[in-house]
Amino acid sequence: WRLDLDPAELVERLVYEHVDTIEVYDGVEERLHRLADSGVMLVIVSNGPVEQQSRKIRRTGIDERMLGTVISEAVGVKKPERGIFDAAFELAGGAHPETWMMGDDVVNDIHGGRALGLRTGWVSHGARWAESWRPTVAAETPAEVLDLIGETRAGAHGG
Repeated sequence: WRLDLDPAELVERLVYEHVDTIEVYDGVEERLHRLADSGVMLVIVSNGPVEQQSRKIRRTGIDERMLGTVISEAVGVKKPERGIFDAAFELAGGAHPETWMMGDDVVNDIHGGRALGLRTGWVSHGARWAESWRPTVAAETPAEVLDLIGETRAGAHGG
């Protein structure tokens, strides 16, 4: 890092430079396709600036099977606040009894989803769960959480 950079240029680099290194986690894309093929309505809900988050999502390609994306800057409210989830429900035609919130942030993703009565899938990345309650499912990687969500859905539908 150069310390003589203009502050605006430094911010620009901090916000966008890493985007070109973003990769989708192993196995996530195929599992999302499988869920979408089984009729699951998928929506990305993300906190952050529209341009940055959009670039990340496009780079990974995970938006290909999504109904849409809700980014906090665009809707003026961040996870865990209800408004951002309401925007996602609108894309999906309303909240459904089988609606899930999956993520790795305990407060923004899991508390936020739980507060709305959603099923929750926590991606631990090796961290220990510290709350007195448990998410619906939890695993170390996004692919494992998606597998657990798929299994839970299959069990609920008898298949």
